[in-house]
Amino acid sequence: MKHNYPNDKYKKVKDSYLLMEFESFIDPVYSANECNEFMALALAELADHLQSTILAASTPFLLIRQAVVASRFQAIHSAERIRAINPHDVIENGPYQGLSVEANNQALQAAQAKLAAELADENGQKAIYGQIRSELLQGLDDAEAALAAQELLNQGAVGAWTAFEVFAKSVAKSVVNSQPAKGLTLIKSDFTKSYFGGKGAIPVEILEEHQFDLTTSMGDAIFRSTKLDSLPAIRAVFEILFPKSSEISHALKNRQLWMLNQRRHLIVHKRGIIDRHYLENTEDNFSLGERLRIQGGTLHNYLNMVRDLALTIANADQARV
Repeated sequence: MKHNYPNDKYKKVKDSYLLMEFESFIDPVYSANECNEFMALALAELADHLQSTILAASTPFLLIRQAVVASRFQAIHSAERIRAINPHDVIENGPYQGLSVEANNQALQAAQAKLAAELADENGQKAIYGQIRSELLQGLDDAEAALAAQELLNQGAVGAWTAFEVFAKSVAKSVVNSQPAKGLTLIKSDFTKSYFGGKGAIPVEILEEHQFDLTTSMGDAIFRSTKLDSLPAIRAVFEILFPKSSEISHALKNRQLWMLNQRRHLIVHKRGIIDRHYLENTEDNFSLGERLRIQGGTLHNYLNMVRDLALTIANADQARV
């Protein structure tokens, strides 16, 4: 369904909820072709993480939509049942005689067809989504419901970053597994060795786990206890893994990706309460001590950015091969 929302009239709804349907959003990921096996698995894992994030963050919208559509169907169905009444049966058997099985089935099928036609029609969509908007607006009158909706958006931002972080680590492991020499570069380079313990060597116990053969598992070994939970770490690692990809380098310098990482850190470690460190790093338009509020449209943009960045990396990986 399309969301036929004039920006000026429905801004509060867009700011307060995630209005998003997963299937159309994730189609580009499922349509990605010519990926190797490991990249295909990484993209599938990304899609799973993004689906969980979207479904959780858009729960109010999904529940209200279901209720509004169900209510509309009941109204159509009731009207069709009335139309299916045979006047002769009423005269003969009384007004409380139920419909025949055949008449009931016909009324049900007619109601289903009419609802499907309404949902496919632009005017029908406007009516349905106008009702959804009204219900969502009413929900914001309840302080606890509004707070819950905001918490879902904030946690959605955490989920968006986590999806990207897990994807980035999966890709990094895959690249190093196929090119072990890059693993040695990562643990020895002045730009990245601090993320791998800083010693420039692989612990003996990890080597022993792999029977001292890292020919095809160097990535698994060096990333086993390494977190790529900061954007600087991901940038530094990918600069070594994809040195010739200006597309990845440019994408990882996206200001919004930096903001997402900073906001994720604030939500996870400070419950979203703005501190000096956050303001110094972001110059965001919040006051010290204020609670961070991720808007629905902002989360939508973050999710699109993560998906598109993952596809950029997948394309660069294919070019590398």
